[in-house]
Amino acid sequence: MDWRQGRAAGAALLACVVLAWSPDSIAGPADNAPASVRLPWSFGPEVGGVEATAGHAAGLGFLDGWEMGFGFSLRLDGAGLGDGILAGGAGRLGPVGLGIAVSRIGDDGLDGGTTRLDLSTGFRFARWGSIGLRWQRLFGDAGLGLDGYNSVSVSTTLRPSRWMALALGVDQANHPRLGGVSADPILRAELGLRPRGDRVTFGVDGSATFGDDTGWHAGASLRIMPVPGLVVGGYGRFVHDTIEPERLEWGVFLGLSQGRGEVASSFDARSRVSDDDVPARADLAVLFTQGSRVRPSLVTPGRKVVRVSIGGSLPERPVVGLLGGGPPTLGHWVVALDAMTRDDDVSALLIELGSAPDWAQCWELRRAIAALRAAGKRVIVHTAGLDMRGMYLASAADRIWLHPVGLLDLRGLSVTRTYLVGLLDKLGIQAQFVKWDEYKAAPERLTRPGPSEADEEQAQAMLAAFESHWHTAVQEGRGIERPAMDALLSDGPQTMTMAHELHLVDRIVADTELEQALQEELAGPVRLTDGYDPPPDAWPSWGNPQVIAIVPVVGGIVDGDGTDLDLPFFGITTGDRDVEKALDAAVADRDVAAIVLRVSSGGGSVLASDRMYARLQDAAAHKPLIVSFGGVAASGGYYVALAGHEVLSTPLSITGSIGIFTGKLDLSALFATLGITTWTQRTAPHADANGLHRPWTEDEMATARERLRAYYERFVGLVAQSRHLPLETARDRARGRVYVGERALALGLVDTEGGLWDAIGRARTRAGIRSGDAWTIRYPSTGGLGARLRRLTRLPFGLASTASAAPSFDLSVLPEPLRDWLATLASLARGGVQARLPYTVDVR
Repeated sequence: MDWRQGRAAGAALLACVVLAWSPDSIAGPADNAPASVRLPWSFGPEVGGVEATAGHAAGLGFLDGWEMGFGFSLRLDGAGLGDGILAGGAGRLGPVGLGIAVSRIGDDGLDGGTTRLDLSTGFRFARWGSIGLRWQRLFGDAGLGLDGYNSVSVSTTLRPSRWMALALGVDQANHPRLGGVSADPILRAELGLRPRGDRVTFGVDGSATFGDDTGWHAGASLRIMPVPGLVVGGYGRFVHDTIEPERLEWGVFLGLSQGRGEVASSFDARSRVSDDDVPARADLAVLFTQGSRVRPSLVTPGRKVVRVSIGGSLPERPVVGLLGGGPPTLGHWVVALDAMTRDDDVSALLIELGSAPDWAQCWELRRAIAALRAAGKRVIVHTAGLDMRGMYLASAADRIWLHPVGLLDLRGLSVTRTYLVGLLDKLGIQAQFVKWDEYKAAPERLTRPGPSEADEEQAQAMLAAFESHWHTAVQEGRGIERPAMDALLSDGPQTMTMAHELHLVDRIVADTELEQALQEELAGPVRLTDGYDPPPDAWPSWGNPQVIAIVPVVGGIVDGDGTDLDLPFFGITTGDRDVEKALDAAVADRDVAAIVLRVSSGGGSVLASDRMYARLQDAAAHKPLIVSFGGVAASGGYYVALAGHEVLSTPLSITGSIGIFTGKLDLSALFATLGITTWTQRTAPHADANGLHRPWTEDEMATARERLRAYYERFVGLVAQSRHLPLETARDRARGRVYVGERALALGLVDTEGGLWDAIGRARTRAGIRSGDAWTIRYPSTGGLGARLRRLTRLPFGLASTASAAPSFDLSVLPEPLRDWLATLASLARGGVQARLPYTVDVR
């Protein structure tokens, strides 16, 4: 071996002993020359992507999406040793992250250079922890046995809390051999602390070699993000090993990020401590990365106009298909709209309004629009047509722009109920019902040709409340006084020209003219973007953010499993088992700090409602439970709300209907017409009382009503207990009467006026989540693909997975009101008592 080969072999051995990148890519610069490509200084508990691939593989378990990177390092002291380049990529799918990195290190003193290959994987075994494995191989152009070098490293990252993270690793765990020499394992440990949020990281780190070598190091570091997108920091460490004397290593770091890209750089130096023969060293390392994760941006160009589309009611719970996915829920909407108020990059919100959501959601969106306007954002509604509900929502905006062939259908409000008693008479069917109490008008659609006085009274009160809110909103938003608006409503609908002349809209704008109109409105160029993803202003949080779990009760309340597939014509229901699974998941999840029960249901099965109430009570004993009312939270929907610590309702939510009913159909006349006869044998006088072949007797009717009273008294008793009312007061406010939210608040049936965003705020307060703490919302899952398949088999005429073996027919393919009542009758046929709203309320 000549001197050149000896020098190369010695240099290669030194490089392997210090593990090239690891630990220096994690905690600072390399120990000895010639070294591998230096990555900019980083810190083990924080790394992911390319840095994790080439160093601390466990970081891949925390990678968000994918990342590609290119880097280089330069020797600044003129030695010419260690210059090189690196390219790598990484990605994570589910809990498994994979990465690959290839680097080339040149050396003026060698014939060629050295190539290094890193293959890494990380596994996220928990939200707070990951383990990793890295395999490293060297290839040397000069030979010297480099091709036989294979090193294995194992690592773990633990992030048990937002303010603390720990990285542990064993490098050269397999005692790799090079030139006949076995390298000893190196144990490294790094502890990171974030005592002041996610913009300051203080770290301490150390390593020790196990074996014949007794090398070790200890150091500390500090990294700060003074403004989003700019990171500065530095580190220092004392190093002792048997190859070179004691020394100090130190460096400074500068990082810049914008959008999905980032450039990181560090200047690394080594100083003499006890031996003047140890040469000083200086390096510059630079790494460019691009990935799927949006990073804090240094430059915010501003003047962004966020465009969102609304085409009906926003989903109250995640809408899934067989393969998942679906539009954002109302919960995600209110969180995003709140984030826009603090986003200096957003200048305006453009709402493409097709059809408006329900009244309660319109009220909630109006509140969000008001907050945006108070924060200095412009809000513009662009639409091809508005009805009464649409105008209620749009009037909250700064501007309303109408399509050139648009139409405003403003003609007042109405509620229409359909009564089927005439049809049943023609068919020879008699509906028999008992109810508690006089305002419980649900059975009237099958027993009367029109509303009772009690039902007419409550419907008129509801209409008056909606009308009052509508006129107040439109007068404030459009400046049109009540007499002028009444005259306008009497003369509706309104063409685009009339709408503009009457100041109902501000401008006629075609789709092709939209961007130009925005530039004129905002007095300058704009960036029109579809959708909104709140930009981060700090590093990703360690540990998991605290979670507000949203458990929705949507549609009819049914026994067993509900249906949640968003397919045409099929309704959505919520089963008591759905709520049970969601609550169990929320209570067991230590990240869930509080629960919001979102009710958008007119009720259904009393048994399912009572089961939900019991499980909600149990959940409320473990975590704060706040109830939020959507468009309707009545009867069984109100029943389940009684378990909450606080109940919030919008002024336009439909609630109350504290009452129950049961009944049956008598088909004896129809049987006679069709020539059908029946013969019944029984062991007791009333064994066949619920049969379709005969009516109830007067005694059976009286007995049914008296038995039903026990369930009604339980309902009223729960109201008195939960709302802290005297029992007689609760009875007086029950009676099956329907209220709007503002009236329910005045009567003490709810605690506070508010929507879902307000309920989330109350949940955060009760859970002790402070301003500045990381938090998010989550809808607990009630099943994966298998559950979706099971629910699909129930549509439209499948067997229900309920406590009884009787078939449950989903008749939502039929027109309303036939659909609602056939579903109700199917439940009654199984002996069910109903806590259901009198009718589907649709105020138009």
